[in-house]
Amino acid sequence: MPATIPTNLPAESELSDLFNLMPQGVAICTLIFDDSGNTIDFTYDFVNPAFYTLTGLSDVINKKISIVIPNLYEVHPGLFNVYGEVISTGKMAQFETNIRILDIWLSASAFKSQSGKLIVVFENITEIKRTEADLAQRLTSLIHLSSTVREFRKNVQLL
Repeated sequence: MPATIPTNLPAESELSDLFNLMPQGVAICTLIFDDSGNTIDFTYDFVNPAFYTLTGLSDVINKKISIVIPNLYEVHPGLFNVYGEVISTGKMAQFETNIRILDIWLSASAFKSQSGKLIVVFENITEIKRTEADLAQRLTSLIHLSSTVREFRKNVQLL
């Protein structure tokens, strides 16, 4: 059963405040498909101020992603597959992705709007991912050190 649309929607000024002040990035996009129905590009129809802060991009409205970030499709085809799946099924997708071209990690939720556009809400989680990688490296070093100490103790006891 489809969700009921509330009749007490916020005023346009409140929605504007929400999009302008929220810390998460928001992008509303129109997907572009090839003859086989595969997502090959998209245009940015709307982004909020946090979008620019979190991605480091600028001036993206009405531009294709292939112009904004050349080679994104070749480097991250899975991202386009996820977006196409959201539009074709109408099911929300939540995912983390490493946009290597921009050197950022994003945690995102993608939705299909009633008008058939893609809505993506995301946070930049680059620092979290870097911290995780650093902790994993430290853990590996500690495990190696522990093994070395154990081996050293074994050799000392043999003497």
